[in-house]
Amino acid sequence: MPKRKGLAVERELERLSASTASGRYRRYENLKAELLTGEYLFTLHAFNGGNDHGPEHIKRVLEYLDKILTARTSSFSELELFLLLCSVLLHDQGMLHGRTGHSRVSQRLLKLPEYTAHFEPVELRLVGKVVALHSSAEKIDDEFRG
Repeated sequence: MPKRKGLAVERELERLSASTASGRYRRYENLKAELLTGEYLFTLHAFNGGNDHGPEHIKRVLEYLDKILTARTSSFSELELFLLLCSVLLHDQGMLHGRTGHSRVSQRLLKLPEYTAHFEPVELRLVGKVVALHSSAEKIDDEFRG
């Protein structure tokens, strides 16, 4: 049987989601499609004073994540994989406001309805924390405390 296309980490999320009613894989796929085939094509692919943080950048980061996790995907829960994958999709959306502080801007942008529709409140809060820390020297423990 030929191996299915796509990233192992995405296939694992799909497998785990099939046995729950969370809809996380579907929500991830919908968000990914909206961002990579729509929004990021017109915004983050090329902007004044910035470099390409559009669909190709996001795909590369997803591929890097997949390479890091491939041998260990089964040790993650559905929620953990969902949060990781969605955090990759959303980590640089604040770049249009400038590179400095863009991770915190990305976190604030998650409050917009076009993003909140893809998440349960606790998922959104956790994705926001990961997004806020992706390029930061801040202590992860401090952000996730409480």
